[in-house]
Amino acid sequence: MNELIAMMWVAMVLFILRETSVVYEYARLLRIPNFISKLNDYKKEMEFNPHLSYGEYIRIFHDNFMVRWATCPYCFGLPLAVGASIGFSNWATIPITYLGGLLSYWTFVKTAKWLQGGFDD
Repeated sequence: MNELIAMMWVAMVLFILRETSVVYEYARLLRIPNFISKLNDYKKEMEFNPHLSYGEYIRIFHDNFMVRWATCPYCFGLPLAVGASIGFSNWATIPITYLGGLLSYWTFVKTAKWLQGGFDD
């Protein structure tokens, strides 16, 4: 049961970080100084593309290793799986948590797209 909980945590964190603009919203709410100019640029870009998430924006306009690592579900999912496995069960469940978390994440993404009106891609 702990493995299932760990997988869902991985999937949930990946979904929230990749499919929403939560980073943008919290940075705006907390008025984090280093993000202010990037937030204004993102806000301007959203006028042209209102469906652009903050993760997509930084991958396009602020491309570097850390951005690619943090926005890649396979790359960022591994440390999440390690943390969730250790937190909820043990080291032996890391592969199960990693693969199950990614599978759950992709299932969430496809379900969300289906609920919003279909699969365009």
